[in-house]
Amino acid sequence: MAIISIRDLVFIWERWKDWKNPVRTLPQRFLAIFSEHDVERTQIPRLIGPEFGLALSDLVSEEKLVARLNEPVLDRVCELFGIRRQWLDGEDVSIYSGCGFYKNFHGFVDFVTDLQRQSKDIDFFVLKSIGHDLEDKKRHEDLAVVFRVGIGWVGDKEVFRYIPFADNYPWGHKSARIFLKGMCLIGWQFKIYPHCVEVSSDSISKVMSGTYVPHRLLKNLTWAKWHLDDYIVTRVESHVAKDEEEAVEIRQLLEQQGILARLPSSKGVPLGM
Repeated sequence: MAIISIRDLVFIWERWKDWKNPVRTLPQRFLAIFSEHDVERTQIPRLIGPEFGLALSDLVSEEKLVARLNEPVLDRVCELFGIRRQWLDGEDVSIYSGCGFYKNFHGFVDFVTDLQRQSKDIDFFVLKSIGHDLEDKKRHEDLAVVFRVGIGWVGDKEVFRYIPFADNYPWGHKSARIFLKGMCLIGWQFKIYPHCVEVSSDSISKVMSGTYVPHRLLKNLTWAKWHLDDYIVTRVESHVAKDEEEAVEIRQLLEQQGILARLPSSKGVPLGM
């Protein structure tokens, strides 16, 4: 059995203290959050805005950077990317605060309405695991929801904020399935159509945990591997309708809860399809 020397123990201890030092963690996480969104270090001042006074020379080293990370700059980064200030400060918490609207259609309508005030570029992603057959309603695999919102440009590249929902939507659970379909139908009325993609089940778990920036996961995926839209239409509206009974049930539920009257293009069924 290997024997650890005192010198090795001291080295490990010093490295651990350094890793746990929030003064070092702060600039590291500051740079990491931009990197995770494909923003180069040299592009950070442009994205943040000149009014915050961050210069390229401040980004030469972590030591110089930490001296310039004042409250307005840190709050600006959290606002841009929708992340928790506690995480940026170095605490052992999730990156995102845990957005979700399960069984709260009115809250979801408020959420989408507010997003449209913020940006013209909004994407609605629904993720299911590879090989998950939605025809099997007894299969309790989770589906995940992520919204992507344009927050600015650096050169000819658009930068996005991601809003992963903490809610899980097991397809085999009827109330969860109905709510997910209802969000899809509401999205149509706002002209925010769901992009349906397939990822690993592990990726779905990471997205829902709020500990993972989903930019790299979503940017290169082929969209429309499957179509949630097929599950919210009737056969009168579309020949690809796959669950007419629940499509009608969803509309009845939205009407009962007063949602249809709040939707921008609602004219009853087929609700803009």
